[in-house]
Amino acid sequence: MIDAVADPVAPALFDIAMDYPFARPDHSFLFVDGAVRALPASGSESLDAALAENGAAPLRDRTAVLAYGANAAPERLWRKFESLKPGVVFPVLKARLFDFDVVYACHFSRYGALPATLAPSPGTVAEVALTYLDGEQLARMHETELSSRSYVYGSPRSYKGAAGRSGA
Repeated sequence: MIDAVADPVAPALFDIAMDYPFARPDHSFLFVDGAVRALPASGSESLDAALAENGAAPLRDRTAVLAYGANAAPERLWRKFESLKPGVVFPVLKARLFDFDVVYACHFSRYGALPATLAPSPGTVAEVALTYLDGEQLARMHETELSSRSYVYGSPRSYKGAAGRSGA
């Protein structure tokens, strides 16, 4: 512990950890190189148009990734994806997760925060987000998460996204 106090990086990491889970908009948004941009009115066609305007792949070429905790916060997303710049563009859509709740995990993140995890909770509706990532962005997300042993990547049996579109 004495080394951590003497380390000039430790106070900066402490500040980052204390900001967890970071501020996030109360609405869906388009993440563009760290900036939050408004989404078009509704529909995948208008979202595809907004993605195309920013030189990004359409929704059909992206993978929906459940985001809770810091992974729905623009500040944290920028830290994860800044190495890919310029051109980091993806939608972050508000969603609801049924029969689960977002709770504290039983470990610390690399930067010292006590991160979130999911726990079964019948009858609970949790406010979460879906990030729609292209192949390079998905690979980067895995790089930043998989080594923690607590990150699980898989497909749900079914879901209903923010736009009401179901998948399987």
